[in-house]
This record gives sequence, structure tokens and C-alpha cells, in this order.
Amino acid sequence: LVASSIGGDLALLDELPFEGLELVLQQDALDVGGDGEASVLLFVVSWVQKRNNEHLAELLQAVRFPFINLAALDSKLRVALRFARSNAGETLRKLVGEAISRQVRSTSAPMGCQQARMRATPRCNGAPMPSLSPEQLGNLMCSSFLDLD
Repeated sequence: LVASSIGGDLALLDELPFEGLELVLQQDALDVGGDGEASVLLFVVSWVQKRNNEHLAELLQAVRFPFINLAALDSKLRVALRFARSNAGETLRKLVGEAISRQVRSTSAPMGCQQARMRATPRCNGAPMPSLSPEQLGNLMCSSFLDLD
């Protein structure tokens, strides 16, 4: 009931204790408003900062990172992600890696393109194509895109 009745105003959840907030943030019916999932990330970071950085890793797992455009982060999101990296780096790398992996799969170049097929074809006696785990991908991306200003 709470998740669908806040009208996108996540600040209304600010007084919830951790257990209640975690339950609400896990709900598909949570109305996140026009800024989408980015507003959930900003809210989580703000909520945690007011409480001595407790429960950040747990609450980050309720943020649906695949729905945040990681290629177009504004300054507020960069600050929030830097905070998350400093205080829950392992969790953030895992979640960002999963998100990027999903986003890349959903927009991959069609293999019908001759050049794309060529680039994906191994050469004679060449090594197999490497595979990055979501954690490795998250580590690479967190270390690069969060350091840009």
C-alpha cells in the first residue's frame, strides 16, 4: 500500500526504519516518479548518510540499477555513486556490473552486420574471446566512469 501511494515522493519514506524501508524498496509497485530508478539511488544514499552510513550495501540491492542510464550520469548521481563506492564498493561493483551487462545485451549490435560478425569471429590459432563476469565489468566501469567529472 505504501509503495504505490507515495506518488513518486520518496522523501515520504524518510522516517521508516531500515526493515520497513527495505520492504518498500523491494516492491514492484513503488512509484518512483519521473526520475525513475535514479531517484531511488539518490534517496537510498541520502537515507543512509543520515544514519551513519548503516545498511548501505543492503539497500543498494533494492535499487534496480539496470534502469539507470549509466552512460548519462548527472553530477548528483556521480556523487551518490562515489559515496556508494567508498562505503559499499564490492556491492556497488557487482550491481553496476549486472546492470551494464543487461544494458549491453539489450542494445548489442545485430549480428547481421558483416563487420560485427567479423569482429566476433576468432582468428586461426587465436585465443578465445574473453568473458567478463558482472563483478569484473562493474569493477572496470566503477573505476572509470565515477572518476570522470
